[in-house]
Amino acid sequence: MGRCPECGAWDSFEEEIQAKNRPSVRKGPAPQTAVSLGDLEAGSRASRLLTGIGEFDRVTGGGIFQKSILLLSGGPGIGKSTLTLQICHGLQERGGRVLYFSAEESSIQIKDRADRLGIHEGILVSNEERLDEILTMIISEETDLVVIDSIQTVYDTDLDAVPGTVSQIRNAMFRLREAAQRHGKTILVIGHVTKSGNVAGPMFMEHMVDVVLLLEGDDKNFWRVLRAKKNRYGSTQEIGVFTMEKEGLREVLNPSSFFIEESPFLSGSVMGSVMEGIRPIFLEIQALTSRSVYAMPQRVANGIDTRLMNIILAVLEKRLNFHLGQQDVFLNIVGGFRAQEPSIGLAVAMAVLSSLKNKELDRRDLFMGEVGLSGEIRNIPFLEKRIEEAAKLGFRRAFVPGKAESLNKKELEIIPCTTIHELAGKAFP
Repeated sequence: MGRCPECGAWDSFEEEIQAKNRPSVRKGPAPQTAVSLGDLEAGSRASRLLTGIGEFDRVTGGGIFQKSILLLSGGPGIGKSTLTLQICHGLQERGGRVLYFSAEESSIQIKDRADRLGIHEGILVSNEERLDEILTMIISEETDLVVIDSIQTVYDTDLDAVPGTVSQIRNAMFRLREAAQRHGKTILVIGHVTKSGNVAGPMFMEHMVDVVLLLEGDDKNFWRVLRAKKNRYGSTQEIGVFTMEKEGLREVLNPSSFFIEESPFLSGSVMGSVMEGIRPIFLEIQALTSRSVYAMPQRVANGIDTRLMNIILAVLEKRLNFHLGQQDVFLNIVGGFRAQEPSIGLAVAMAVLSSLKNKELDRRDLFMGEVGLSGEIRNIPFLEKRIEEAAKLGFRRAFVPGKAESLNKKELEIIPCTTIHELAGKAFP
């Protein structure tokens, strides 16, 4: 059937293969009894596994929560297996015991990667891909962490379906979740992503796990960003920044210095700020405007939402009388970082104005604020924290929304502005 009679969606039916020769009800442990919340001990730092990788531990909320199941997903070749091996090595160095199931790569391939990363012993490796055998080893082995690489290659022989299908993934995740809960195991599952960047497989898989981690990056850039899409034991606002080196993934402790280039600061370059969790990150935004030779001017944005760019261009044309309808506009965030929050809007506007006027701005000037449709500059969250961090990094002036006059620092001059017209007058005297 091509179209669902319930919701009207096309190609939404998925085949589910029923298990053969399996009783409808399996024997399991005795039913659990209800316990009062007052009799339970709250989870503490002692109940977490610290990997020694600070960026990873922060994203997970202070380490891997014991007796939980995590899903690490990312594009092909992004570094999922590399990061996982480094996590295993960190746990093993702290006295932990790790069992690594690699159904995609042979043990020799794992050994070669381990040698490149400087990992030589202590991690138990298996190429088993049959689910029943994997569960038997998980239950029988005394381990602190179990790794499944990857869930799309694990299969149940009782299901008449190939590995990677919806029925196989759903069944594998359910039984792994059961093993984690009933036998006190901590399991890290590696998963693939689709072309759209979502976790491959049924949405059921994300509901079954406690933590969903996404490793993002670009094949053309050597940086990697680790995000928590779901985290039952911590915040989903934190990110971890890494660079891909020959020796594996290396932590970037100060992302702002990483994304700020030391190249000449010419017209069209402006410094802005975004918040990732509780950590402000300062970025260099570049804009280039040139007279268009096409009937339809070009609008190209790299790292910035194109819709946000179009709104800001419309505001500049309406409020400052710039004829941008005849200009090609190109925007870029240096380093390949993607900015998602509106606070970058003021820096984008100033980068476009700097390119239009062909006037340079000081690298030590910082622009933070949201641009409204009427040309007003609106307040942004965590402004005080951004200003404190900017003062530490040596910025000289900060152009901020008009209600921030009380945030002056000795090292940093605060210049409040209420409208984009007022800001342009102060930035380009």
